[in-house]
Amino acid sequence: MTGPFSIGLTGGIGSGKSSVAGILHDLGAEVVSGDQLGREVLEEDRELRAELISRWGNQIVRENGDLNRRRIGELIFATVDDAKWLTDRTFPGIHAKWLAQLEQTSSRAIVFDAALIFEWGIEREFNLMLTVICAEEIAISRLGGRFSREEFLSRRAAQVADEVKIVKSDCVIDNNGTIEELRNKVVRLWETRIATHL
Repeated sequence: MTGPFSIGLTGGIGSGKSSVAGILHDLGAEVVSGDQLGREVLEEDRELRAELISRWGNQIVRENGDLNRRRIGELIFATVDDAKWLTDRTFPGIHAKWLAQLEQTSSRAIVFDAALIFEWGIEREFNLMLTVICAEEIAISRLGGRFSREEFLSRRAAQVADEVKIVKSDCVIDNNGTIEELRNKVVRLWETRIATHL
């Protein structure tokens, strides 16, 4: 195999996807955050910023001129159409940044930690596609009050259903247990599905 072993990592809100990313990092993989790339795209793309303000007005701009990402999140997940509108505009920039990172990395394994891999339709670009799932009530409790139940449900509804992700993934990690149970599952996955390619 030429180049690094690439892992697409996704999961619904509150699934524990970031915890899995952290464990994979501890095991030696480079982790690229889709959220971070999305922030960079919003900050750097002046045309997109203008489109956002045209659509939602100055309510999405903080007093210091920065975009209010929390408010944007509330607005785009209000409807599936709004979520798709922003996804369609941010994806090209995010994808380009990911491909550049993939090209430049010196790591033998690299993880793209992104909630919208299936929405973007890039799941077959990876050597291994990994989805993290958990029960709805557990996901809500893990969020620790960051979102109301209504916000949680609207964000979850805007994403591809777990049932679809499971069918399209190479591996699925059930994260309904403890962090130690999760770590054991990820280590086992690393040893059986990833380390053998490095």
